Amino acid sequence: MSVLINTIVREATGRPRMKSLRRNPESIPAILHNVAQGSILLVITEYRVFEKGLRDSQDDFYQIALAGKNYPVRLKEVQRHPISRKILHVDFVACIDGS
Repeated sequence: MSVLINTIVREATGRPRMKSLRRNPESIPAILHNVAQGSILLVITEYRVFEKGLRDSQDDFYQIALAGKNYPVRLKEVQRHPISRKILHVDFVACIDGS
């Protein structure tokens, strides 16, 4: 069973905007790499749910809820703060045809 991650599309890019986004304790900047549409900038809206799913999951496959639809994705990379270990950024790759 894969973990469902609630996300929204973000427009903000750049260091100052990402710092302000990370100040919200429940949000994580993320990106979805998609071959057909290019990259989509996201915000994971439930930090604790994602962190628990990351810790408890047996594989790297998740479901992203975006604009009312669920998309299967694979976790590519998680960037963490070197001291606090807080998640700073997440990269996902869209799964095409179950791959």
